[in-house]
Amino acid sequence: MKSYYSTKLRTIRAILGVSVWFLSIGNLTAQNERISFRHYTSDQGLSQNRVDGILRDKRGFMWFATYNGLNRFDGYNFLIYKSNPSDTNSLSNNYIYSICEDKYGDLWIATDEGLNHFLFNENRFVRYYHNSNNSNSISSNKISVLYYDKAGYL
Repeated sequence: MKSYYSTKLRTIRAILGVSVWFLSIGNLTAQNERISFRHYTSDQGLSQNRVDGILRDKRGFMWFATYNGLNRFDGYNFLIYKSNPSDTNSLSNNYIYSICEDKYGDLWIATDEGLNHFLFNENRFVRYYHNSNNSNSISSNKISVLYYDKAGYL
């Protein structure tokens, strides 16, 4: 007798579960939002059409890693950061592969000529290079991917 009632109870639960699932699917398909996309190219101010990395920072800016500089987009205009050999506060190279943001809102930029740290409030870059005489330096100047984890490690 006990197994008869437990089988009936399982059957009723299954029917209720399937019914609730079908009702929720009906609500999901009822949404009819239109999503629109805008395409930006070098004609609209992007420094190059090839983009290897995209980041939306805490301030709402969109950042684009290109092979011709780092591009910041505010929703209207692009601001392009490029390497300047005579300015040590600029990017180390224009070949940008990856971007990530740390907990302070500063950016880390991977290039094929070192790691760059963009200090947002100072509007300047700090460059990090491989130094074979220093075991604490970065292991290579060519960096293709960056990730900043929740524990605060790059």
